[in-house]
Amino acid sequence: MADNYLERQQEALEQRKAGKRVLTPSQRKRFYTRPVVTKTHEQQQAEIAQLQKNDKKE
Repeated sequence: MADNYLERQQEALEQRKAGKRVLTPSQRKRFYTRPVVTKTHEQQQAEIAQLQKNDKKE
């Protein structure tokens, strides 16, 4: 029974490999981070206000 189980596992592995690219563990790790804000709140608000003024002019 153990041989049959191992054969089934090997077949399943072969099918997965044939179907798609196999990812290595380092490729599976994804790190998503928030963007780093380099401006102060006041600077951001001033830019937003400036953009809104420009939109109203057009």
